[in-house]
Amino acid sequence: MKTNGKAILVSAFSIPIMKIENGLVLPKKDIKYLESLPIREGKEGLKAGNVATSKNMFLLQTDKRLEVVKNYMNTYVTDYLNKTLCVDNDFEMTNSWVARTKTEHHQHNHKSAIVSVVYYASADDSTICFVRDHNWLTQAYDFDLQIKEYNQYNSTILDFNVKTGDFMIFPGWLHHKALNNSKNIKTIVGASYFIRGELGSELNTTSLTI
Repeated sequence: MKTNGKAILVSAFSIPIMKIENGLVLPKKDIKYLESLPIREGKEGLKAGNVATSKNMFLLQTDKRLEVVKNYMNTYVTDYLNKTLCVDNDFEMTNSWVARTKTEHHQHNHKSAIVSVVYYASADDSTICFVRDHNWLTQAYDFDLQIKEYNQYNSTILDFNVKTGDFMIFPGWLHHKALNNSKNIKTIVGASYFIRGELGSELNTTSLTI
């Protein structure tokens, strides 16, 4: 599938993260459809809390109206895996959902996921913050370092500005939080991927089918 987004592969804490700028801009009718989907938080939704998520956690796999989003995600994830892992193994979308945020989405990771994707369907001005307890040195030697200048290698918090049409792809275990810097509610589509098929070999006694 041919896409027009600009893919930027960066390192955060020496971990590969891919940002696709202007990867897909949906028409207004599709944005309204995402905003109308039933949410787990009930009728009160965003009136009662800061984040609302769709009831359907297999959204892209089951909703034909969002097939274009699924196809773009699969294409970008394949590109990410080809540029970072460089393996022949198959990866498959396992969960997918919509989340809408007023101001801040709390810090979390995506359990049972190897790779995760966030697509910013509607985000005037947003930030995704990746968080770790330690940098590459303090995870082995918990020194109280006197850092004179922070960078992607010695920091424990790294921010990326994102907007409508962007994608962010990263390991599912990586903790992150999100800030909505706009008065307008942010709408994202998220998805997780896991490895599928035959792994290892009988010769190495590592054979496994997932």
